Amino acid sequence: MPLSKKRKADAAENKEKFIELGLNKRVSVSEWRGKLLVNLREFYENKSTGELLPGKKGITLNAEQWKILRENMDEIDEWMGMKKEKETEGEESEIKEAEGNEREEDEEAKDGEEEENDE
Repeated sequence: MPLSKKRKADAAENKEKFIELGLNKRVSVSEWRGKLLVNLREFYENKSTGELLPGKKGITLNAEQWKILRENMDEIDEWMGMKKEKETEGEESEIKEAEGNEREEDEEAKDGEEEENDE
């Protein structure tokens, strides 16, 4: 079987899952020689078929490299100025939760007072 037909058959069989990052960039997980790999890669459009194909630009991480990257995401977020946004979002959600709890307590207290007045 010619290589191109084999690749198409493999791709159809595996139905590769990916996350689109925009501008023809994707993250996917694949298996090669029995090892799982995380691929961050640019794709290009084949002009004759319109199919998106992986380009030369990209990086592949093995499981250990992926683990190290994940363990350092908070630090990278901080470098990107995103940690403050996450903390602010977390604080806002805590405030909303506290306000919701206060409203519930107020409603319960009012219900209790109304029951006492009814008696």
